[in-house]
Amino acid sequence: MFPNLHVVSLMSENSTQITAFIILLTTFVLLTFVIYRLGWFNEHLPVVTTNVPMTAIEKVHNPFVICLNDTKEATIEDGTIMKITSQVPCYIRLYWGMLIKDVYPLIHQQWIMYKQSLQDDVFKEFCLFSDEIIEVEPITDRQFKLQPPSTEFIQRMGDPPRDRYPLVIIVCDMRVIDDQYSELGTNQVQLYVTNSDPDSSASPDVTWSHEQDDSQSEVGGQCVVCLSAAVTRAFLPCRHACVCDVCFSRLTHCPMCRTIISSSFRILDTS
Repeated sequence: MFPNLHVVSLMSENSTQITAFIILLTTFVLLTFVIYRLGWFNEHLPVVTTNVPMTAIEKVHNPFVICLNDTKEATIEDGTIMKITSQVPCYIRLYWGMLIKDVYPLIHQQWIMYKQSLQDDVFKEFCLFSDEIIEVEPITDRQFKLQPPSTEFIQRMGDPPRDRYPLVIIVCDMRVIDDQYSELGTNQVQLYVTNSDPDSSASPDVTWSHEQDDSQSEVGGQCVVCLSAAVTRAFLPCRHACVCDVCFSRLTHCPMCRTIISSSFRILDTS
């Protein structure tokens, strides 16, 4: 009987709901603004602080860069080409057919014992053939053709799998001054990589984050957490270098591989 009254009632009810929603939304926005403005949100966030010990590191300079060309195509019969850059006078020793099981005990010696092994030519006892010492002055990208000493060597090497390395190359500074060398064990040689890449050099086995910009590319990577600061820390045992000092203080796991951080060392001084 009164359709107009029913319509008015529905409109009034909808208007009340809309008004209530607007008031609620406005209140929420204002409350959020006040919280962020006064810093309440950040103050009550749980802060994770780490007590990861710093690992003492020692900078070691390697004056040699060695590159073996065409390593994929190199064969025992044809040999390979070695390209070397050296900042100091050095000598090169080539040992053909070195027993694999004897190489690592020799290079794991402390420096004073390792140096004595070189002087006594102990390496020669564990190889099939050795070449004469090659003495070179400071050079850049000098190439040497390295060929097996004889067909007898090829026959004695046999077929794969072999228990001997076809070739072991040792490069040593002729200006041996004990005080200028590190006290670290010679097994640090395992931290250096030499391959067919022309840019290959003595690079520590530390994995950098790949996010870099032009301003940071000369120093290191960009922090993978904040994406703004330069990378200043490397983790152990995973050896990932990927965060800055600020983000490091809140981490217990490596953000790249999720390994628990047992210790760290600084790779960039920002002070």
